[in-house]
Amino acid sequence: MNKKKSINLQIFFDSLTRNAIDFLKKSVDELDKSPKYSVIHFCSAIELFFKARLLVEHWSLIVAKPENANLSKFQAGDFHSASMKETIKRLNNISGEKIENKAEQYFESVRNHRNKLIHFFHEKYIVKPDNLTLKEVIPEQYAAWFYLHLLLINQWKAIFKDYSEEIEKLNHLMQRHKKYLRAKYEEMKSAICKDKKNGIQYETCYFCSFDAAKVDDTYNPLFSCTCLICNMRSNFLVIACPECKTNIKVEDLGCGECQKCGFVSDVDFLLQELSPGRYYKEEPLEAYCGNCEYSAAPSAIPFDNSYLCLNCLELLDEPEHCGYCNELIAGHDLENSWIYGCIMCDGSLNWNRD
Repeated sequence: MNKKKSINLQIFFDSLTRNAIDFLKKSVDELDKSPKYSVIHFCSAIELFFKARLLVEHWSLIVAKPENANLSKFQAGDFHSASMKETIKRLNNISGEKIENKAEQYFESVRNHRNKLIHFFHEKYIVKPDNLTLKEVIPEQYAAWFYLHLLLINQWKAIFKDYSEEIEKLNHLMQRHKKYLRAKYEEMKSAICKDKKNGIQYETCYFCSFDAAKVDDTYNPLFSCTCLICNMRSNFLVIACPECKTNIKVEDLGCGECQKCGFVSDVDFLLQELSPGRYYKEEPLEAYCGNCEYSAAPSAIPFDNSYLCLNCLELLDEPEHCGYCNELIAGHDLENSWIYGCIMCDGSLNWNRD
């Protein structure tokens, strides 16, 4: 890459990132008075952060059809950019950047909401917003920002390091949503207490920290929580302690501590307790998880009519074999795995690279 192109790409990256920051600020400012534009600007911010990340790989990847990309038109801004869904797909296939399935679902929810507001008339969004409208918008944005913020400060930290201070200011602004969530909790508190008296179990929500995550029986020993405040869903296992037989609540990363004897579970322990075994009739049963990309061991096991990852506790579709390394992978699109590989290999495209 020559010097001129390198400088231009840095300018484009900075422009995309600063636009994303600006749109997010506008989204927060407009939440009270104009939730319609808050949704639209919030979605634009997500898309711009994704495109800035993709630009680091190559400028043509943010063009809707990279095969028709033209540098002069790109520099002039005369091009159609890739959709959010396509951007996420390219980040996964080309950059090797895995976006969690759950996170992608929340991003997609924001995108669908934005599209409805752009293409269809909604009277409730042009008058002074009522509580019901805000209750629809706020949890959606809270959840999407939770996952976007994690990407920016962890997975993409090195790429967006020059904007870390502004990103943390944005995070502080987004905490304004907590005020609305607390008000919602106060409104629902009496109903939640009534549920508890009737034997319905609630857990503390991992995301918003309110004691409002209603527990549903999924398939014992797997249970699912849905927070009535922020709409976040999470799973947990309940399994007997091998030392004292007390029930242990196990959450992400296979972690759970016995409150009686102090035994601490991990993924290896869960595999020993719950896995049917690596092989049955010479066919592997356990698979690697394409959702959390845990690679220390094949952590996804057959569970009811699907697969369950004992690391991230997500239910996954039936696994498939990677077209290149033949490993069994669950929860991952392997359509082009011969070329791009999977979580366990780099595929044929990279096999002879240094």
